[in-house]
Amino acid sequence: MAIFNFISSFNHHPLLLLSATGVVQPLSQYAMSLASGHPTTNGTDPASSSQTPNQPKCLPDIPVDVLRLIAENLDRASAFALSLTCKSLRDAGEIKVWETLDLTTGYDPESLEEPSLDQDECINRQRSVSTMVRKRLLALKRHPFRIECVLGLRIEPSDGPNNSTAKSFIEIIKLVAPNLRRFSYLQIPWGDIEFVIRRTLFANFLLEELKKLSFPRVVELRLSLHESAALGELNCLLPPMPNLQTLEICASRLSYSSVGSWDVNTVPKLPKLKRLEVGHIDDQVDDMTLAVLPRLIQAAPNIEHVVIAGEWDPLSSDPTYVAARGLKKLKSLEIFTGALSGLGAVGRSGFEALEDLTVEDEDLDETNELNLEDLSMPRLPNLRRLAVMTSPRLPGAEYVSLGITPQPDYAGHIGPSFIRRLDRNPSLTQIQFVFDDNAFRSPYAVALDVPAAPLLTDPSSWEATGARGVLIRTYINPSTQEQLVHLRALTRALEHPSAQSYVGARRAWRDFCNFRGRTIPLSILRGAYIEAGVDVAWIEPGREMEFGHRPDGWKVLEDWRDEVEDVSDVEYVDSDGESMDLADSDFEDDDDDDDDESGEDEGEGEDEDESETEQTTDWADTDEDVDEDDPIGGWDVD
Repeated sequence: MAIFNFISSFNHHPLLLLSATGVVQPLSQYAMSLASGHPTTNGTDPASSSQTPNQPKCLPDIPVDVLRLIAENLDRASAFALSLTCKSLRDAGEIKVWETLDLTTGYDPESLEEPSLDQDECINRQRSVSTMVRKRLLALKRHPFRIECVLGLRIEPSDGPNNSTAKSFIEIIKLVAPNLRRFSYLQIPWGDIEFVIRRTLFANFLLEELKKLSFPRVVELRLSLHESAALGELNCLLPPMPNLQTLEICASRLSYSSVGSWDVNTVPKLPKLKRLEVGHIDDQVDDMTLAVLPRLIQAAPNIEHVVIAGEWDPLSSDPTYVAARGLKKLKSLEIFTGALSGLGAVGRSGFEALEDLTVEDEDLDETNELNLEDLSMPRLPNLRRLAVMTSPRLPGAEYVSLGITPQPDYAGHIGPSFIRRLDRNPSLTQIQFVFDDNAFRSPYAVALDVPAAPLLTDPSSWEATGARGVLIRTYINPSTQEQLVHLRALTRALEHPSAQSYVGARRAWRDFCNFRGRTIPLSILRGAYIEAGVDVAWIEPGREMEFGHRPDGWKVLEDWRDEVEDVSDVEYVDSDGESMDLADSDFEDDDDDDDDESGEDEGEGEDEDESETEQTTDWADTDEDVDEDDPIGGWDVD
């Protein structure tokens, strides 16, 4: 009945079938009448008139396109049941069941405490693969339609060339290669030398056969390369896949020997490659993954999305960054290394097309996520969205269940250093705080066939999905060129009247604003928006926007600013522990006055030290080149 319930959904579908009498009728009505044995709406029996009323009726042959539509709406369990129970609709079930041919034992290092396997475990997995390969090959030959259904292939190489399993592997690959879209070559890190040798023999045998094949439709390739792996596997798999668009590599400490045998001149060109993911990079000296990655980037000049994950804290001169800076079409960069200090090269030169950047800051907890003054940012002219992977948070569904609390009746402060960073990133409109244990998924996971949820999401969905982050708007007064900076943050981070930050029970929208160096009271801000004819509770960010079509909004802000004292919002504490408010524009004047009044060498020396400190910590204001060995790179550390 489940399939007939699905077919009934075609009532309003434009797909119609021609009945035996030439009358066009919906597919659902036609299929239901065939299955029930009752006449159709025009009074005619869909089956042959010579059949007796009690004789079972059979569905006619259904076009493959219709079967594929049915398969798209089936889960795997329903598809398997359908392939066993209904002869006419069997192929719809087969399409779904055989969509991904998995010839692995389900090994996934992310789910194991000890990723390497002992000898007994290796033998058991090898036997499982042998049995699986033999049965799947017989099943494919028994019903050739299944060969056309295989769009994804996952293999776990496990034995030498003299074993029949290896030959069966090759036979299966030859059968499905012409129609294949996704190919996963997933080695298991076996430590026993016997199995390493056997796997190497199998790899050599497999590579020789793969050189003779063509994979014209493969667009996704996933590889697991380990310390004993031969990079020749990569060089032999890439040339037969001219239309490759996604390459994912799980690289766990490649050895010198494996990389040394890899001739860079034989790296095939990958003009259609759009996405490159490399995970499990090790920061050890002998990890040659970093020697492989730049070569792949150079071979694929049209890459748009790069993902790097692992224990890696590179310097500004890292060859991977040098190669990535030359990617003219790179729009998205995700780096999951737990270290911000190594990302300085991102903000120095190149990366002109980069729009989305995801970095990791494991020390950023929820209480302090709105301390924007402490948020490091690169300088990228076209960066629109920045995602920061933080310390563990509640799942999005739990945030949603907590609801949204009313907005606090005060506006937050935006410091001058953060405004300066915004000026250096003229396109930045969104900063999102995210946490996802599966942000970088293991290539062993079968769920890779299902697209991962994006980390950066549209602000219109934040409330419904449990997202947290900051939206940015800046307005420019066309008459005076003055700037209004307004941030709206959806967060649980709140401030107590005692100035202590804390995490509230529910998320709330908070406003942060700055005009002429002062935080605007919320009542003034709302009044200015009303006079400008703009909604103050906006969720669509933008930069250098027009503040309504009337100048009244700017007049409200100007009148308010002319009436308040020209002092800073930030409270400073002097050396005696006394509070003092300083005007942002008076910092240098105060220092100069102290120099003039004292007239002492000691005072001058202190000023020089302060100047040197400012130049060191805020060097990003200058255009001087950075020391290539400086781990800070181009990141602001104001």
